[in-house]
Amino acid sequence: MCSFETRRREGTGITLFEAVPGLARQIDTHDVLSAIGPRPTMGVSGTQDKYSRDADQIVARVAGDFITELRVDRGHALDLERFDAIVAWIVERVSER
Repeated sequence: MCSFETRRREGTGITLFEAVPGLARQIDTHDVLSAIGPRPTMGVSGTQDKYSRDADQIVARVAGDFITELRVDRGHALDLERFDAIVAWIVERVSER
């Protein structure tokens, strides 16, 4: 996850909600995350990933404790640490039901 400004600067392409004419001028990624709450969500990102350079700043702009963030000092590739964390997060949520 990253802001629209970072996506444009890094040339990483667009997300689906950027494809809606005019919407990206009215909202940004933190707005979408805020709309998800209070439902739980997980953000997984890497500090060396151009697709998520400002992920920590986006999460910081969202009020509430429904976001679990895993930020690693690596790039974009899904590695075993992140995969295991995602699976554990999902299993924990399913077990709560």
